[in-house]
Amino acid sequence: MSRIDALFIAPHLDDAVYSCGGTIQHLANSGKTVAIVTVFAGLPPHGELSDFAQSLHERWGNADPSARGDLVKARQQEDIEAAWAIGAGTVHLEYPDCIYRTDAAGNWLYASEDAIFGTVAESEADLVQALIENIFLLDGVDEVTQLYAPLGIGKHVDHQLVHQAMIQCEGTLFYEDYPYAEKDKALIPFIRSYDWQPLYVTLSEAEIHAKADAMAAYKSQLTTFWTDKAHLTKNVTAYWQRRGNAERFWKFVGDVAV
Repeated sequence: MSRIDALFIAPHLDDAVYSCGGTIQHLANSGKTVAIVTVFAGLPPHGELSDFAQSLHERWGNADPSARGDLVKARQQEDIEAAWAIGAGTVHLEYPDCIYRTDAAGNWLYASEDAIFGTVAESEADLVQALIENIFLLDGVDEVTQLYAPLGIGKHVDHQLVHQAMIQCEGTLFYEDYPYAEKDKALIPFIRSYDWQPLYVTLSEAEIHAKADAMAAYKSQLTTFWTDKAHLTKNVTAYWQRRGNAERFWKFVGDVAV
């Protein structure tokens, strides 16, 4: 891969496009080389799943244990197509989603809805440093590559982990995790803090519609948040308008707690 001008770091296979697909399109239109790296894009483990993970597979229409890898592979292909549509390349790291991870004793770390939106397990502390190392080992990433990472709105543990890693990397810009950021009260801690400064990327109507089209490429996820593509486009357009026809990013200017 050639040198990457802008690297968007996504916890899951849709987060970067959902949150800042308009900016990705805008940068690509400006001649920048853009890539999305998805951290938790690995295949599910063999063997039994937790009851919670199994219930999610059934909700997603993939209850057959022998075919569980097909679900992630399908989502990887959706991600490739969505990113390509807005001018970005893709990299998929092999860390599995939180619902598949266990501690050293084989106990499920996140086996309920409350757990995946709760506190990051202490046993995953080393994962933060590993994520930083993985990002800077990517082909095409150098010291002037602009990094973009999630704010962690919504408190999903995978978003929290990526945020904890990238806030240690000076100059990273943080995007508002969409659709969690639809709830404006979730942004209050950032808006009211002197540690965070907002930055706006003004987007054309064509760019925001290109984003909506790319978002719709994640067909497996569409009805999780919206009734159909028209509903998706309406919500995304309204959110863009509330931000002043822009996507908003945040720069951390405080001190990182060690």
